[in-house]
Amino acid sequence: MKQFRVAAMALLLVLSCGLSLAQSFDMKGKSHPRLLLGSGEEAKIKRNLQVSAELQVVDRKIMEFADEAVAEAPQPYKKQGKRLLYVCQRYLRNFYSLGYAYRMTGERKYVEAAIKHLKSACTFQDWNSSHFLDVGEMTMAVSIAYDWLYDQLPADVRTLAERAIEHKGLDEALTGKNNGWYKSGNNWNQVCNAGMVFGAIAIGDKIPAKAQQIIDNYYQSIALPLKQYEPDGAYPEGFLYWEYGTGFNVMLNCALENIGLTPRGNEGAFLKSAQFYFHMAAPSGMAYNYSDGGSQHQLSMPLDVSMFYFAAKMGDTSLLWNEMQHIRPSLSEKDISTKNMFCRLLPAILIYTKNLDMSAIPVPVQKTWTGDGTTPVYVTRSAWGNPEAAFFGVKGGSARTSHAHMDMGSFVYEVNGVRWAIDPGNDEYFVIENAGIDLWNGAQDSERWKLLRYGSKCHNMITLGGADIKVEGKAEIIRRIDEPTRRGAVLDLTSGYDNVTAATRTVCLVNESELQVDDRITTTVATPLKWTMMTQKDTEAQIVGNDRMLLVNGERKLELIVSASVPFTLDAWSVKATTPYEDLDARAVGFNAQVPAGREVSFTVRLRPVK
Repeated sequence: MKQFRVAAMALLLVLSCGLSLAQSFDMKGKSHPRLLLGSGEEAKIKRNLQVSAELQVVDRKIMEFADEAVAEAPQPYKKQGKRLLYVCQRYLRNFYSLGYAYRMTGERKYVEAAIKHLKSACTFQDWNSSHFLDVGEMTMAVSIAYDWLYDQLPADVRTLAERAIEHKGLDEALTGKNNGWYKSGNNWNQVCNAGMVFGAIAIGDKIPAKAQQIIDNYYQSIALPLKQYEPDGAYPEGFLYWEYGTGFNVMLNCALENIGLTPRGNEGAFLKSAQFYFHMAAPSGMAYNYSDGGSQHQLSMPLDVSMFYFAAKMGDTSLLWNEMQHIRPSLSEKDISTKNMFCRLLPAILIYTKNLDMSAIPVPVQKTWTGDGTTPVYVTRSAWGNPEAAFFGVKGGSARTSHAHMDMGSFVYEVNGVRWAIDPGNDEYFVIENAGIDLWNGAQDSERWKLLRYGSKCHNMITLGGADIKVEGKAEIIRRIDEPTRRGAVLDLTSGYDNVTAATRTVCLVNESELQVDDRITTTVATPLKWTMMTQKDTEAQIVGNDRMLLVNGERKLELIVSASVPFTLDAWSVKATTPYEDLDARAVGFNAQVPAGREVSFTVRLRPVK
């Protein structure tokens, strides 16, 4: 115990998060279930199910997951590269759905299945603390099963789960060598803290000192990732990692609220970030996928569980407009996709909405959203509820940011149901890692930037002299434009280039349909310039004049028109990976020019839908 206390105190000393807001934590004498949903609150969910066809779809999918867990054998201890994460995520889906199914139906088969899976997960040699996300998700998984089914579990299985949660989970956070995530500002902090807090709540009456320390550490360390949302909610790593970190953060918040504690972050920028995520969904249903936001093979905006928490917290069901688009087709066509890994948190939808009126979801009104911070971003659209509406997003930021690419000033654009200007997204991590590529080295000459999807040359931006932009550079949004016929943003890109004294990019939606991109650049040395816009591989590019080309995608057409203060030559080319570990297959269009030294040059590109 003395060793534990010394280690715990040492950990607190290195947590540089300011003043502690820790609260007294005592689970002694508190009955189960404690996590997320109190005893008897199933009745609230059942009442909502009677009035919401969409929630019935969610309930049905959870029950399908539970029945699959009844039928399937437990997942074995099997890593994929350095990760056990995919195994842990499956256990989380199984335990959460099994617990829900039993609490809603009382059927014993769900308890028996949970016992089967608990005996497997809890006897693993470890939960892979070298990749602590695995520990976070598995601790949450086992804690839910233990807490929700406590009265139904045999004494030996309870003991097995308690020891696993304590030793494979909480001890690894308190005294292990892989708890550096406490000092991290990214999603690792949120996911791992969530798992540890779930464990502390589940078995806090058995190990009160350790449980209190876990809670104290949470209140100290969670300030770091919460700071990433400041000042407006624009999440630095993009929508996908917002979904991961925020999804677990709101699970954590809900768990604390359910036992009478006040979580950190339920105010200010964290709540504002719901609007950020909400506006990342384009009219087509595709995501604005900058940074590591999924590849072109995984571009559909997934159903997000945490938006239901924010809608309930703010009393604004219009935030669920996008989420309902995922659920409503299920009523007559197909059910919620099992490909969405966040379906493992699906029961949370019904928990978060238990006190919310779900009888009507209003159409959103706000067309534009913008935020500053580590990665400034601007998005706007011509309309809601129309899959062919126009939409564009443009980003600033730095390649130095976690999960970022060399893409300052890059944009996406869609209209008439076609994503004309695409972001190539990211490669599968384990494939790149298994190839021996140093994917996580962000130095200027790193192998990371040689990958097509990560460097400058395959993003919608200007490159000079064939060089990548500077890793240390950061683009800021310096002005917003909100006029009757055009909306957009002006970005300062100067710090991203060598030998450049000024570089700005203005991107605007014009007349609710066209996109106009204006670039101004002044260099100290004469240099070749390349203007690039990535597009889909099945988009045909036809150069139809010295200043214009026609893009054709199926029956849809878009005209690209260029004007410039210096001569230029239009270009269109294929972008196809040649390595065995990359799979990018796309096209690019743009132009080449020569920039003279010491004089501002300008380029204007208009993207105009052709009727």
